[in-house]
Amino acid sequence: MEPLLTICVPAYNVEAYLEHGLSTYNEDRFVGRLEVLVVNDGSTDSTAAIARTFVDRRPQVFRLISKENGGHGSVINKGIREASGRYFRVVDGDDWVDPNGLDEFLDVLAATSADILIDERVDVTYGSGQTHPRPLPQDLPFGQDVPYSQMAQRVVADALISIHTLCARTSYLRQQGVSVLEKTFHEDAEFCVKTISTASTIRFVPTFVYQYLVGNASQSMAADNMVRRYKDHERVVFSIAAYADSLRTASLLKTASGLDDPEAWRAQAAEKSAQLIANSHYNLLLVFDTQRARGRSRAKAFRSQLSRDYPWLKASTDKRYWMALAAGAVGVDALKLDKLQGRASVQAD
Repeated sequence: MEPLLTICVPAYNVEAYLEHGLSTYNEDRFVGRLEVLVVNDGSTDSTAAIARTFVDRRPQVFRLISKENGGHGSVINKGIREASGRYFRVVDGDDWVDPNGLDEFLDVLAATSADILIDERVDVTYGSGQTHPRPLPQDLPFGQDVPYSQMAQRVVADALISIHTLCARTSYLRQQGVSVLEKTFHEDAEFCVKTISTASTIRFVPTFVYQYLVGNASQSMAADNMVRRYKDHERVVFSIAAYADSLRTASLLKTASGLDDPEAWRAQAAEKSAQLIANSHYNLLLVFDTQRARGRSRAKAFRSQLSRDYPWLKASTDKRYWMALAAGAVGVDALKLDKLQGRASVQAD
């Protein structure tokens, strides 16, 4: 019998964290219900050896696949192809789960057929261990599968979804051909957009599962790392823009032909997702990058490409461009922006 859930664990040089993370799945109550697929992405430390000890201890739950390094996106793509579970989600090798929350979540999976599910996470501050729960809004329709058409605009506009809280039916991911960029950081946003945009049903689960380690300077979402890898973020922006543009074009063609498009909301939600990540790219270039002249030059080139390839996206993000430009001019940096937005650290949701 297939397990209810495959958790794909991208693991690249995470020997300092992996044993703690995998231990949260190593319980009798998960046997037969859970597959933990550790994908060792060409690690050069003892990551694979640590994972192997868990496979040896509990082979009914743990699997290990080792491959050449291809980046986080390549692991997601590999995980979707290899997953045995009815549902699929990603938990990074330096993060972990609340076993009781996972147990409750598995019970929900046994009773649902929704394409996608969104649950809750806890942010855990690196070093101090301070926790910050991130609950879902209490007015959501919990305890039922609901048409995604009713929730799409809110899910995107209110940023209710992240890779840390997203779970999807494996067969749905395969049917939709969901795949993401490889050898590129920040592709988790691409995974989320492509996964949610074609969903028919969604279920909100008020249960804390993912324990997300934040504030580690080595993380891809640390401000300095984002600036250094700005081209990766830009590639993801244009990949999402292209995806949204394809949905938008198909919807416009139907309308131009005099046909009703009852699924126009899909294109609209994808356009909003593209707008949000393009806005964040202006923040990266004009606020996070403290070398202001360099950031302005990069933002100008980015804006020019938007104007050429996706004029609708350029138009919808012009306001953010001018706001970020002004913020950088008066000395706002990543930490100051974070305080203005009421967050404790520079992290992406």
